[in-house]
Order: sequence, then structure tokens, then C-alpha cells
Amino acid sequence: MKIITKLIISLIFLFYPLCIYLGIKEEADSLPLIVIVISLFLLRAIVFRGSKSPLGPALNYAGLVSIIIIIIGAGIKEYGVMKIYPVSVSFSLFIVFILSLMKNHTPVIETIARLHEKNLSDAAISYTRKVTIVWSIFFLVNGGLSIYTYFFSEIEIWTLYNGLISYLLIGLLFSIEYLIRRRIQKRGSST
Repeated sequence: MKIITKLIISLIFLFYPLCIYLGIKEEADSLPLIVIVISLFLLRAIVFRGSKSPLGPALNYAGLVSIIIIIIGAGIKEYGVMKIYPVSVSFSLFIVFILSLMKNHTPVIETIARLHEKNLSDAAISYTRKVTIVWSIFFLVNGGLSIYTYFFSEIEIWTLYNGLISYLLIGLLFSIEYLIRRRIQKRGSST
């Protein structure tokens, strides 16, 4: 049951920009939308608490950053609390990824890699560090573009970027990284 609940919550957040677009286009009252947004965050926090994931603490921190950014967004612009969410996600993930690169921390990508393979070579550890840097830069740029669409774009452009293009860019970066990783693994196994 908990897996189904997590899946439903994840899908809601995936289609979040489209839902906000429809709410704003229909000129829905912003108060119910704000209540829905806050309820989703609380529900997500409750359902995902106590996660056994090694990224759990980092994700909890990202959630706190998201709430702070959303509160700021609510005071800046009409429907701000709803439209600032993609910004909060990108900057939260940027903070999580960049902080994981600090001394005495394990980079996020290394943590994920160790879920599949406990003993990583020095080359693999170096590679995961570089990939964590790439993802950090990506989340910073993505957050910047989300801020731009938040302040300077019509709702259609905001929805297009945050509800489609951003996801496509994430998929593209993940695919490129996967292909490079496979090549590095082949090279490592042939020597």
C-alpha cells in the first residue's frame, strides 16, 4: 500500500506544472490551490519519512529548502506559491548535490552507484564525483531557467518549460551519462 501511495504522490508531482496551468487558466481561486500545494508537501513528508534510502537526509533537507522558497514565492507574485515549485526543486537538488561534494561527504552519484556495486574502483569514484558536479551545474541552470519563466513568461511558456522541456533535459542528461558510464565500464573491464 505504501508503494502505491508513493507512486501516486510521485505522479502528482510529475504532472504538477500541468495541474497549475489548468488551475490558473481557469482562473481558479488561488487559496484552494495553495491549500492543495501545502497538503501535497505535507503528505509527501509523511509518506516518505523514515525512508531507508541513503539519500533520505539529503531529500529531507531539500524539502525544507523547497518550503522556504515556496513561502517566498507566495509573497512575490500572484499564484507564486504554485509556480515557484519547479524553482525550489532545482535549487534544492543543487544544494544537495553541491554539498555532497564537500570534504568528508560522499557525492550523491557515488551514493547511488554504491546501491548497485559496493566496491567501486578509484576511477569509478572519480567519475561519480565528476558526474555529481555536472548534475549540480545542471540543477543550477535549470533553476535559473525556471526563475526566468516564473518572472518573465506567460503561463503557457512556464508550463512548457517546467512541465516538458525540463523533464526532457533531465532525461537527455541521464541518457548521455548512462552511455558514457557504459563506455567507461567496458573500457575498465577490457583492461
